[in-house]
Amino acid sequence: VCTQEGPLSSKEELIPAEIVEDSTGLLTFLPYVEPERIYLSQHNSSVGRTWQDHNDRFAQFVHKSEKQSVVDIGGGSGNIYKSYRKYNRDVKWKIIDLNPTLEDENVINIKGLYTPEHIQEGETIITSHFLEHLIDLKGFLESLRERKPKYHIFTLPNFKKYAEANYSD
Repeated sequence: VCTQEGPLSSKEELIPAEIVEDSTGLLTFLPYVEPERIYLSQHNSSVGRTWQDHNDRFAQFVHKSEKQSVVDIGGGSGNIYKSYRKYNRDVKWKIIDLNPTLEDENVINIKGLYTPEHIQEGETIITSHFLEHLIDLKGFLESLRERKPKYHIFTLPNFKKYAEANYSD
């Protein structure tokens, strides 16, 4: 579920959706829409003091564990990388994203969805506010495990706070 200011571009379309809730509270969004049709442009601008603090703290946490090579899945805006560089300017960084926008000579951008072949054994994987977008979380995590990364470091929204604030309404 995304919002956008302004008119739709020629490659965008309005996709009517229905949200169905079952008796257990599980929500299903219908119809299923391929990620390539949803994420037509970079939507992770992460602006504001809260996001900057998050990115800085996450980058610092990553730096404590990894100083050589990081693969950032879904980090196309490069915000975590920009924060991380405060601690280490020599890190090798790879971004896998449908719409990577960061241009930096120290960053390898892979445009597209994650596939296991993008990950080499021993690499450190990071995901920031990415896992909650997956349709098959178990499959994703199993595919990562098979690639034998050094670490998978991730950050998620605080869903309890979201519920308390009625962000889901």
